[in-house]
Amino acid sequence: MTPFFRRIRHRLANENSFLKYTRYAIGEIVLVVIGILIALQINNWNEQRKFKNLKSIYTERLINDLKQDTLTIQSLIKTLDQKQRVIQSLTKAVEEENFSEKLYGTIEDYFRLGWNMNDFTANKNTYSELSESGNMNVFQDYELLQKIKNYYVVVEQEEKGHLTNKDWIVPMDVALASEANAFEFDVITKALFQNIDSASAINSLLDQKLLLKRNAAGHYWLNNSLKRGIIDIEISAIDLIENLETVLKKEDK
Repeated sequence: MTPFFRRIRHRLANENSFLKYTRYAIGEIVLVVIGILIALQINNWNEQRKFKNLKSIYTERLINDLKQDTLTIQSLIKTLDQKQRVIQSLTKAVEEENFSEKLYGTIEDYFRLGWNMNDFTANKNTYSELSESGNMNVFQDYELLQKIKNYYVVVEQEEKGHLTNKDWIVPMDVALASEANAFEFDVITKALFQNIDSASAINSLLDQKLLLKRNAAGHYWLNNSLKRGIIDIEISAIDLIENLETVLKKEDK
């Protein structure tokens, strides 16, 4: 088109048609400007489309991470409840002064399950990528962005708090292992003590009954603390999932 206008411009100039030449020159400029504006608009539309797609991808990934967290929490709660029942059974059973198969099984259950410590670790892959890549700005809704950040702050606080609680329990485990027959019942080490009969192991452990019950109480407290924390996390996760799914529906329209 440009050569076409150039030919007209030369012809009009040769014919001394200044007014017509000026009109065509202005028309040519207008067309060029319009072309630039269209190109800018297309580029802007492409950028907006990329931004929208990126937001949708991250939103879906966050939803999947949060759903995985809720599944992990639900499974962990079942495990913690089972551990609490084992601990409750132990504290009642150790009041029996004499050896019995029931007492042996209860103590064995405690060292198999009760005194092991569980952890909750959230799936932070998407959130970490958002933070490190600078793509957090895809969430322009300030309230939603704060909910996302607050969720992972609460998760981090719970994880750190639980580690602190575990550090408090470990010395109690060490004391029990050192002063009582704990290793004779632990699922990993009991095979090393096959020369010790069950009755002797039980009686020796019952000599440290108070230490055993305090150890069990410590783990009971630890499990209860962890359960309360992850229930709060689950409530926050479900609320955040609902918010993110609403955003996703809007983006799909």
